[in-house]
Amino acid sequence: MKAQRRIVQVKIANLKPHPLNGVLFRRPTEQQMEQRAEDIRLRGLQHPIEILPDDTIICGHCRVEALKLLGHKTVAAIVRADLAAKGEAGILEYMIGDNLHRRHLGPLERARCAVSLLEIAGRRVRQREEDDESADGEHRPRPDGRARDVVGKILICDGRTVDRYLRVLKAPPEVQEAFDRGKLKLVTAGQIASLTAEQQDEIVAAIRAGQSPQEVADKYVQRQVAKKNGLHNAYPRFLRHVRTGMANLADREEMANVLPDHIETFEAAIAMIQKLIQRGRDQLDDEE
Repeated sequence: MKAQRRIVQVKIANLKPHPLNGVLFRRPTEQQMEQRAEDIRLRGLQHPIEILPDDTIICGHCRVEALKLLGHKTVAAIVRADLAAKGEAGILEYMIGDNLHRRHLGPLERARCAVSLLEIAGRRVRQREEDDESADGEHRPRPDGRARDVVGKILICDGRTVDRYLRVLKAPPEVQEAFDRGKLKLVTAGQIASLTAEQQDEIVAAIRAGQSPQEVADKYVQRQVAKKNGLHNAYPRFLRHVRTGMANLADREEMANVLPDHIETFEAAIAMIQKLIQRGRDQLDDEE
């Protein structure tokens, strides 16, 4: 194994970033990169980067960028032929684990890592099932994955907060970036994921145009919440009004002066009530 790990000087110009690095981890700000470069200038490179035999970076993307700022042409690298032999899943698992321990990641980045690790584990379980089934012809059910628990352990937060992070991961990249940069609240970013594709596209366009992500999102989210609350509350309100009206008219309906427009309203109310009665009967039939 040790023979497979050798430290060499490689040309920075030949290095390739891992294709999923930019997906899982946000790019450091210009100020953060300058700080990293200054640290390397003062103390030198404390740890070699790690690469695959084809010069793909596994660990050390930020170190490489900092060295570029300093004008370095080469960098010390550990060539991980042993990881290359493990395939893409093994490489990605190692890269995620290294970043979880080395880098100061934000909550959303940690959530992405947790979900990716869960997906890798799930693929391995499915592969084992297929191997077992092909060996003896019997199907073994796969245990349910628990993304919420896995993410919760890595983020060290409650289930409700985990659910919100998982929703944010379904939102457009621009929304995730806005949340990462502290320009969008967690709850709002998660709510955007439940909007229509057209609404999300409009929010993304506004963010790209330089508008405040939170102000733009609030307009759409508040509108959606109001609409949702209206749908949820319409039926209970109708029942309350019916009950209140019936109570007020109890033993006094003969005293009421019924006008023509009242009759139209009563007829419309009767039609609505009949629809609700029929819907209730249909639901009871379905349950039986």
